[in-house]
Amino acid sequence: MIPEDELERVKNYMLGEFLRQMDGPGAMMESFKNIWFNQLPEDYYIRFIQSINKYTAAELRDLANKYYLREMMVEVVAG
Repeated sequence: MIPEDELERVKNYMLGEFLRQMDGPGAMMESFKNIWFNQLPEDYYIRFIQSINKYTAAELRDLANKYYLREMMVEVVAG
């Protein structure tokens, strides 16, 4: 299980990085271009922020259990 404080720290980091990428008129134009050229919905970034805040530790655990199957993983040792 993901500790709540760790999950909050990661969410805050992701939201902070998102805000940093939106800083200034040039960055805002790049965001607009991303929506325009990739034909994304106008509320793409709003939904992105909502999705970061939406998920709980239990939901993330369930997703990991569904998609990260130990028998499908490959162990790599380097050194």
